[in-house]
Amino acid sequence: MRYVRNLFAILCLLIAVGASAAERPRLAFTVFCEDAVLAQKLRSGVSDRLRKANVDVSDKAPLSKLFLYVIRDVNSNKNTSGLTVAIAHVTNIEVVALASETINKKKKQPSRFLADMLNEEGFIHHLSAAHLDEGSDREIGILLDSVVATFLQKNSIDGG
Repeated sequence: MRYVRNLFAILCLLIAVGASAAERPRLAFTVFCEDAVLAQKLRSGVSDRLRKANVDVSDKAPLSKLFLYVIRDVNSNKNTSGLTVAIAHVTNIEVVALASETINKKKKQPSRFLADMLNEEGFIHHLSAAHLDEGSDREIGILLDSVVATFLQKNSIDGG
């Protein structure tokens, strides 16, 4: 039964990817931050920038996903108002391409291993970190401009 469910997920994913190729690209993002106000500010900022770039933002079969992990430097001996940010770009496009090739060219069903891989987030393609001295709205805006522009560029999408 799990194999049938995975196969159905593969077909839905391939249809979504094929449809999104002719339409707007579909990307997703997740923000991890213990400070609820800051987390909402980051989510809104990323979402606004992706929408301005004409990107379909959805967790349903995205081509790539941006992860931001943000913590306040509350235990710092030098600066407790700073922010530390971990940034990751994850994509599953290679697995989708392999599944598509298997179904379309080889006329075979994807293996269970491949089906299981399609249900995962994907592979890390870019990993970096940043630090903001103040965590002010201005610094957060500059950070998000850079992070989203890099994410779009790594996904071959013009930032608008």
